Amino acid sequence: MKYKPSKYNLIKKYDNEYLFYNLASNQVAVLDEHTYGVYKHCQENQNRENDERQILDTLFKVGFIVEAEKNETAFINSRRHSMIYYNTHEKCFVILPTTDCNARCYYCYQGNWNPIVMSEETANDVISFIKNSVPSDDRVHIAWFGGEPLYNYKIAKKINDAIKSQFGEKYHSTMTSNGSLINKSLAKELKDEWNLEGIQITIDNLYEKYDKVKNYIDNTKFQNIIDAITYCLDNDIQIIARINVDKTNIDDIEEIYSFLLDKFGENQKFKIDIELLKEECDTPCNRFMFEEKEYPQVLNKLIEIEFKYSSSPNINRFMCAQKNCSCIAQSILGVVVAPNGKLYKCQHIHNEDCIGDVKTGIIFNDVMKYFLDPNLEKTCEQCIYLPICQGGCLNFKKHGITVGSNCAKIKFNCETRLDIIYSIYNDKFKKEVTGK
Repeated sequence: MKYKPSKYNLIKKYDNEYLFYNLASNQVAVLDEHTYGVYKHCQENQNRENDERQILDTLFKVGFIVEAEKNETAFINSRRHSMIYYNTHEKCFVILPTTDCNARCYYCYQGNWNPIVMSEETANDVISFIKNSVPSDDRVHIAWFGGEPLYNYKIAKKINDAIKSQFGEKYHSTMTSNGSLINKSLAKELKDEWNLEGIQITIDNLYEKYDKVKNYIDNTKFQNIIDAITYCLDNDIQIIARINVDKTNIDDIEEIYSFLLDKFGENQKFKIDIELLKEECDTPCNRFMFEEKEYPQVLNKLIEIEFKYSSSPNINRFMCAQKNCSCIAQSILGVVVAPNGKLYKCQHIHNEDCIGDVKTGIIFNDVMKYFLDPNLEKTCEQCIYLPICQGGCLNFKKHGITVGSNCAKIKFNCETRLDIIYSIYNDKFKKEVTGK
């Protein structure tokens, strides 16, 4: 077989060895000079020694080299094409019971909206729409979103109870919430009656600084959120603590990260997700967000903090998850239900992006065509980060990012990420060899 190097290899030399990270196969290895030499000359047509043939076989298996005639970009594109219309027999409904919230975060994209609250009549239509959309043998996933979804608890529970009654254990849910309304009894209910598997809760700072960012209109304080996380973890609900980063809290991130790990880090159900805020429209808070030119410095700082506080560093944590499509909005299986019963593909709702409603169903209009179009711009198709990005957020592309970037984070902190991976790989390898 004739070979060629994969176009999706990230390679960095360290002394007399080379770190390889292939973004398409998601494989990492450190090659010595001899193995690297075989890799470099993999295209040469000549008789090879047995050890070189074995090396080539191994390099091929892990994806560092591929068939000489393989079109890797076409292969990645075909996976995206398939994923968009692939039926996993699980339908996903992102439901917003309300766009209202008891917090007033300055960066919230819904902040300028007049809140819409789902009525009981609309909830009945939502229930009928879901039941009619999902074959009896398929699974149902509801992702509760808002606003604060629990701010309209009565309606959300009504929908939940009806769907669980219909689909039983084939129904499960997740939630994006500020956590402020979750007490001990509700956490148990969410696990037992809502089949809730995980909640993303935003923790943008600590104590008084947190209270200032959230600007709650009730008596909610930082400690209430910490208690809510505890209640959820006690009920085996996964928590993703989301830290949204901008210029107002960049200097506090290490303290926030350290606090959360000290408090919850030993629980395997607790994860931390750090993301840079970006915006698709001009708002006063744009001045607090980092521009793309600032991303390398900021993202290097953030990943170094993650590494510093990793008690047992895992290579996978610093690698990038592969994606077969941009997100659930690019899948035929995902739909967003707004509080007024209108349907969308993305939870970042724009009125002009409506694709129908719960009474009449989905209309395959130009918006649907846009979100389900598997084709990408040439710039994205030719990018080395295609397997882990798939072109980025379609919503941001459609409406334009005013501040930020639509590219994968690794594009901006690749060198630091490779250094961390190499360090972890080396430590693990040495321990395995020496037994220490």
